[in-house]
Amino acid sequence: MQSVHSDPEATRQPPDVTTGVVFSETLARTEAPDLIVNRTHFTPGARTSWHHHPRGQVLVVESGVALVQERGGAVLRLRAGQTVSCRPGVEHWHGAGPGHTLTQLAVTPCDDQGAYAVWGPQVSDEDYGAASREQGAP
Repeated sequence: MQSVHSDPEATRQPPDVTTGVVFSETLARTEAPDLIVNRTHFTPGARTSWHHHPRGQVLVVESGVALVQERGGAVLRLRAGQTVSCRPGVEHWHGAGPGHTLTQLAVTPCDDQGAYAVWGPQVSDEDYGAASREQGAP
């Protein structure tokens, strides 16, 4: 058995992979199999850029309201306690709904080279606004 407890330090996520203010804490990183567990805090309207995970990802909403969308798909609105599984290699984004904060847990397996995410372009304000309207958010 390996203890993976850590005293996480929140770090602000860089503007090339997020829009708005986003802080993340690495709660655990294991080896063989490589797995990373992060807690991420989003301010209202903050979101990730488009990205995918080589081996998928599970998101658990701890508090607030999340919007999650696969490229070309419908927007999901999630609240505390709800979970979504992001399929391997499928481009998506996630973030806080307008007027809401979001805290989520992300459980992400790494590929054989240790990569857990491949980042793409930012989600435009227009696309985010359309996603928010699709879900009836103000």
